[in-house]
Amino acid sequence: MASAASAADGPRTYAVISLIGDKMSVVTYQMSTGSGIDRNRRETIDMTDGLFDKIALSTIEKALNAQPDKPRSQLFELAAPSLFTRQDRFFSDSKLVLPEAIHTALKSDGATHLLLVTKFRAEARMQADGAKLGSGVIEGLGFYVDHMSEMINNKTQRESKGFLAPFAFMRLSLVDLGSSVVLRQKYIEASTMMITANKEAYNPWDTLSPAEKVEHLRHLIDTELTKGVASLLAP
Repeated sequence: MASAASAADGPRTYAVISLIGDKMSVVTYQMSTGSGIDRNRRETIDMTDGLFDKIALSTIEKALNAQPDKPRSQLFELAAPSLFTRQDRFFSDSKLVLPEAIHTALKSDGATHLLLVTKFRAEARMQADGAKLGSGVIEGLGFYVDHMSEMINNKTQRESKGFLAPFAFMRLSLVDLGSSVVLRQKYIEASTMMITANKEAYNPWDTLSPAEKVEHLRHLIDTELTKGVASLLAP
């Protein structure tokens, strides 16, 4: 894959698009043996306000403003449901393949490059102290819920059962709009783990309030995309 330095010289204007925020996934671990089939229970929570895409756009805009050359940026909010599914189809032979109308609109507004955030699908490996836990496959934004794993708090040595893990699995792509070549990509598999308070009957989903769940996802998006932009634009 070409490096960022291979793009055309001259001042850059970045179009920024985020396509991760149409829904949150709730993936609940289900014990299985043998076949290796992913038997986890899956639910989705529709996000009609575009909150997480707005957070992603704002984060990338701030990260661009922190660059030494302070490049221009243009934020695009796209809501067509078809853009949020089967996103691997947008990438073919190191090139970005967006609907022609979108590509034309980006270039007509003067953008030379695109920073695109899409969902990334990978094995569920939730970050714990010194280990990664989970099974099956997850994608995009959401929460992994485990009712069964025996856990211990390394600081307090308190034992508990189960955990809740907010996750953000994203792909950040830097694209030269003149050639549609994908210059660089950053694959993000970020999560945090919240263990339950005790070993009594307790639903890990209730470890965080609704507002806290949103805040944890916001923090993951903000932290990881800030680092991702700096990585993609580094010399």
